[in-house]
Amino acid sequence: MAAHDAPRVRLVTGDMVYGPQAVARQDGKVVFVRGAAPDEEVDALIREQRRSFAFADTVEVVRPSPQRRPPPCPYLPACGGCPWQHLTYEAQLAAKQRIVAEQLRRIGGIDTAVAPVLPSPREFGCRGRIKLRVDRGTVGFYAAGSHVLVPIEHCLLAESEVDAGIGCAEALVRGLSMRLRRVELLGRPAAGDGAVVVGEIEGRWDARDEPACRDWLARYPAVRGLALHGRGWRRRWGDVRVCFEPERGLSLTAHAPGFTQVNPAGNQLLVATVVASVDPQPSQQILDLYAVAVAG
Repeated sequence: MAAHDAPRVRLVTGDMVYGPQAVARQDGKVVFVRGAAPDEEVDALIREQRRSFAFADTVEVVRPSPQRRPPPCPYLPACGGCPWQHLTYEAQLAAKQRIVAEQLRRIGGIDTAVAPVLPSPREFGCRGRIKLRVDRGTVGFYAAGSHVLVPIEHCLLAESEVDAGIGCAEALVRGLSMRLRRVELLGRPAAGDGAVVVGEIEGRWDARDEPACRDWLARYPAVRGLALHGRGWRRRWGDVRVCFEPERGLSLTAHAPGFTQVNPAGNQLLVATVVASVDPQPSQQILDLYAVAVAG
């Protein structure tokens, strides 16, 4: 359905569900409304019709919800990277608690109480790594539900070192003959302040870009290391080690693009909560494990 052909409807919303989307009803049909908040009246465009439900996008808020706030990020609502920011942080946490309980009931058949969501120690400036899309020499995030790039120069969620590396990453994208699909910025490098940049390349390694990679790293002291990879190959420049502390007093090192949690302070809170719940004895150890699916 083309955007100019989509019907505009007035809806009154209920709770938030996974997406995030607010639930409304029109003529007995459930409508999942993107960009809406609980308990408000909105004008929305129906973007997709199914037999028993529909998807819609908010175009105007007629009666705002008490849980709504102006999104702090200047790239919203165009950017699809932070679809919760139009709700207060307290409302976000409460909605996510309800969503987990509902998913357990509907998918897992488990009807149980879900504890309140623990808030991140910092709502903003909390992410130690962000992954950006690339299109025509610019970096950013896709708009919600699309492959349309929204260029950004800063990210409100990123730690300061990661945020400062966004412009450096865009310079890398424009300086290489190889085509980058994504770039990821990781903070807390082992070499000191700054960031490590990881790029995913479409196609094979092109040795003609070797001098450009070395020169770029020398020109941007805010970046400590660069790692590029494509199908079947990997190259590194500088120091691509990243430090992280899953708990206070325990410092570990990983090589980019190795896995680390995106919210370092939030991860410490998670680990501390799990350890307190398990109550390990002096002779016992707790393992923090994760798995990666590899295509055969």
